[in-house]
Amino acid sequence: MSCSRRDLLRVAGAAGLYAGLNPSAVYAARPRAAAIDPKLHFLSRVTFGATPEEIQRIFQIGRSNFLEEQFRPASLEDAVLARKMAPFYVLNYPYRRIINLDDPWGRSRAALIHGMVTRAIHSKAQLLERMVEFWSDHFNVPSEGLEPEYVQFQREAIRKHAFGTFHQLLLATAQSAAMLYYLDNYISTAEHPNENYAREVQELHTLGVRGGYTEQDVIEVARAFTGWTVDDKKTANFVFRPRMHDTGPKVVLGQGLPGGRGIEDGLDVIRILAFHPSTAPRCRARS
Repeated sequence: MSCSRRDLLRVAGAAGLYAGLNPSAVYAARPRAAAIDPKLHFLSRVTFGATPEEIQRIFQIGRSNFLEEQFRPASLEDAVLARKMAPFYVLNYPYRRIINLDDPWGRSRAALIHGMVTRAIHSKAQLLERMVEFWSDHFNVPSEGLEPEYVQFQREAIRKHAFGTFHQLLLATAQSAAMLYYLDNYISTAEHPNENYAREVQELHTLGVRGGYTEQDVIEVARAFTGWTVDDKKTANFVFRPRMHDTGPKVVLGQGLPGGRGIEDGLDVIRILAFHPSTAPRCRARS
């Protein structure tokens, strides 16, 4: 007897997410072959828990073709998921419209939670949902107090680039209002560079603790990202402000960045980190 995450999410959703769960209510008998059959093992990795339809599909077309289908999520969209996602319309709203709602933080939070559960249960694009979850964990931003910004972060950084290159994804997260606010880079200036993002982008997002960066690299990366900020609270769009930027020369991980530049410093750092040899084993970066 076993139960998948999808089973648990179904019951959690039916119980309103917050009610206590009785595990025995969601256990379902599964064939012992699931532990050894490569196709079923594969499904357990790329879905939140395979449905009978997905099991039938993979035995019909094989793992490679099933994976190719999953890499085309737009072709897997269906009316059932669209109907079930309709109550969470906030997830499709632009930032300006969200913050003009009554209780934008509470509405955004509810839509994020229920939307995630609904997609995990009902979406046919299961691999996309798994990757959205994976990258959301990797580029962790607590949503509390930043719920409208987090809606934008999920939609325009994580979900948009979940199947893209790591370089694109890293840049999108670096320029998202949620990340800029969370790690205080939006107030980082040449006179007072903030090292929070500079440290996290190397230690957690790319290289890792033993990836080869030094404390001096943290300082230099912080200088490179000065002036990367948010335009205002009405749109929460990324903007580069040259007057806030440290234009002096910098050296990041042994690579020199010439003086007298602007946004190019941060863009070069993103490139250096995305393609550094220490990053690929941690993030499976793709060019």
